[in-house]
Amino acid sequence: MGGGRENADALTLQPLSDSESDQLIETLLGGSSLADNARQRVRAAAEGNPLFVEQLLATLAEGGSPELVPPTIQALLTARLDALPADELELVERASVVGLEFEWDSLAALSARGTRPAGTLLAALVRKDLIRPHDTIEDTFRFRHALVRDAAYERLSKGARAPMHERLGDWLDGRSDEFEELVGYHFEQASRYRAELGDAHEAAETGRRAAERLSSAGNRAFGADMPAAANLLGRAAALLPEQDPLRLRILPELGIALMEVGELARAADVLDEAIAAGHSQGDARVEYSALAQRTLLQAQINPADAWKTGRQDVQEAIRVLSELEDHRALARAWYVAATLAHWNSQAAEAETACERAFMHASRVGERRLVADALWRLCTALTAGPTPAPEAERRIGELVGRAGGNRKVEACSLTTRAPLVAMEGRFEEARAFRDQALALNEELGLRLYAASMSHYTGLVEVLAGDLAAAEAEHRASAELLRAMGATAYLSATLSLLADVVYLGGRLDEAYELAEETEALNAEPGFRPRSVRAQVLARRGEYAAAEALARDACALVDGSDHLDDRGAARSALAEVLRLAGRAAEATREAEIALGFYERKGNQVMAERMRALLGELQVTT
Repeated sequence: MGGGRENADALTLQPLSDSESDQLIETLLGGSSLADNARQRVRAAAEGNPLFVEQLLATLAEGGSPELVPPTIQALLTARLDALPADELELVERASVVGLEFEWDSLAALSARGTRPAGTLLAALVRKDLIRPHDTIEDTFRFRHALVRDAAYERLSKGARAPMHERLGDWLDGRSDEFEELVGYHFEQASRYRAELGDAHEAAETGRRAAERLSSAGNRAFGADMPAAANLLGRAAALLPEQDPLRLRILPELGIALMEVGELARAADVLDEAIAAGHSQGDARVEYSALAQRTLLQAQINPADAWKTGRQDVQEAIRVLSELEDHRALARAWYVAATLAHWNSQAAEAETACERAFMHASRVGERRLVADALWRLCTALTAGPTPAPEAERRIGELVGRAGGNRKVEACSLTTRAPLVAMEGRFEEARAFRDQALALNEELGLRLYAASMSHYTGLVEVLAGDLAAAEAEHRASAELLRAMGATAYLSATLSLLADVVYLGGRLDEAYELAEETEALNAEPGFRPRSVRAQVLARRGEYAAAEALARDACALVDGSDHLDDRGAARSALAEVLRLAGRAAEATREAEIALGFYERKGNQVMAERMRALLGELQVTT
């Protein structure tokens, strides 16, 4: 049956050629004859539209004149409906409220007598090529074309549509969870038409029923179809008064959904509204749930400010929500704490916070929040001190721990890719990357799909394909820039600067590093390492060494071993270029130690090769 899903792909078909139109006419006539002049009029009027051909021939079969051809398909369909007997017209109009497809029993729900229409009426509409039996579902029919359904629906007044949508919603309500979106759609339509007719009270009552069903359907869509989740929750919120308690509970969830589909500016507005409304209404659950999410969003949009206040805000949210014993909200808040720790290069802290999030989510049986905690744990294991083989094994197990959640599966594939690449298994890593990208896009996780190169770009760097790594990072940067995801963009540009430097384009690498630092008042080590190496190649050794040592200092307190190895490797390169082979050797040995501890065999081997060159120099 028809529904309210607004996410759909449009396919543009080319008009039929004259010969194709003639072939369609012959097929539809089924051996009957049609005068040449009538055939030419049908072909000319249809202009390659197969539906127009079908409906014109049906009109002629019912006694219509080929001399009186309506000018458009809409006019033709209207004329066909006008010519129907009253009982057939009433039936087709009633069916149009249900949607493109409709059950026989659904027509009884919309009947004044509550009875199914006679089969002879349906058979007559089938013969007239307005509807047809469903191919596989018994006692179900389908309009011959969406335009036929639309033409029938347009005949109904708003006053007629509103009660029929509501009766249909009542008839569908309670069937199963899978029908909630459809029930919500019909109540939503009834509410809209009642509001347009000036019946504010009825519109509000029906709107609330719609919001309840749409928000429930939206919450179920999380992790499976994020654009649908955002759409459903947004529609639910729009149906309720600003201070309605249900609307306040919807807003934090809507903010999260909008973040994950990359609509960061809209997410900020929604979360700000939730914080303010929760505070004014004395609803600490809403206020502090939204505050935790807003902190995470702020870290994406303006990282510098988030690092200064974000961790304190999240800890305050955790304190308040703990007093309220709101395990669901606590699971979300601990997820935010884990994310901030991960972004601050503290993997062990992030892992602990993930386990706390998992514990709270499990206590209330929130599988979606369980999945979010395990999703973040994947990233912490990849970046942190856990050796690559063990991290890859543990991440693979998290999919089962998440009950096969597809969002966790996508993250598992993404984060395992660089780990297996560290062991030189490049084709396996690329297969993981390709599967992860397809799955993220299928689930509508646009922000995560756009930022995947943070992990998968390393695969190509380790494989030695700098052009492929650069292409990944550039595509990522373009998407993230459009979303306004500054933190993710900054990280992407720093990785791109590193790849461009390795490719020998020094000036461009330096400019990218500067752009990265301009985006973030507290940039990471990588842009400084890139600028340091460029300066060293220009012969500015003192400035280069200062920058390289600053970069090392930024990660000295981190447990992201690969990052620490990269910073020391860059310092070794600066010292080597400055002709200080002995000092370069010491830094290269430190870098090698970090790579070996992480299990990054590829980079460890490159460090050993560099050490061999340095020994020859000394």
